[in-house]
Amino acid sequence: MSRATIEPATTATADGLSSIALKICSPPSPIAAAVFAHGGCFSDGCSQSHPAVTEALAGIGIASVSSTYRQGAAHPHPTAQHDLACVAEFARRRWPSLPLGVIGSSSGGWHALALSRTIEGMRFCVALCPVADPLLRAEYLRECVQGT
Repeated sequence: MSRATIEPATTATADGLSSIALKICSPPSPIAAAVFAHGGCFSDGCSQSHPAVTEALAGIGIASVSSTYRQGAAHPHPTAQHDLACVAEFARRRWPSLPLGVIGSSSGGWHALALSRTIEGMRFCVALCPVADPLLRAEYLRECVQGT
């Protein structure tokens, strides 16, 4: 398979007041498209995270869109979900004839699971080591930091 093309892009947030930075990684003839939601403990990460994952997806024919979605204390839930829905709409416009899915790792896995249930027409969801219970995860991390 030929080398994937990687290009930057942006899309508007749902309120139209901000833009979301995107990274598109596409094989020459994609067979499907996916939104990739990065991990980062619900507070960190960006569109440049996980290049090995998006390039591997391109290697098997899946075009992907990664994003620097808003998150953390400055942008509480459900901001990230709204941003990822905008990214999904971008992907749907970019590749209208391809099956669309969502893939995420860690906290992005949680977002992938949630997005797959709220966006109509998602054809597949791959959650890599998802955080299944964000509150339990926060309590666990708090205990780790406190040394208990």
